[in-house]
Amino acid sequence: VAAVSALPRQDPKADVEVEISHSTLNYKDAMIVLGQKGVVRDFPITPGIDYAGVVARSSSPLWREGDAVVLTGNKAGQYFDG
Repeated sequence: VAAVSALPRQDPKADVEVEISHSTLNYKDAMIVLGQKGVVRDFPITPGIDYAGVVARSSSPLWREGDAVVLTGNKAGQYFDG
């Protein structure tokens, strides 16, 4: 059963690696690619603010290998690689 719910806080020391199946590029991504100041903290960085996929590896108790996930925003592509 699919559901939408508030997400718990992720432990910042835990890593979750996602095998991405779908991604989008939008206006913020274009600004990053063009090197516009104010969008990211440090270069180089891989843009990609939105994606969907499956958890490949996880050291977090919140996400298991094989979990289907969607990420929209959450500083992906701005503070860490998208």
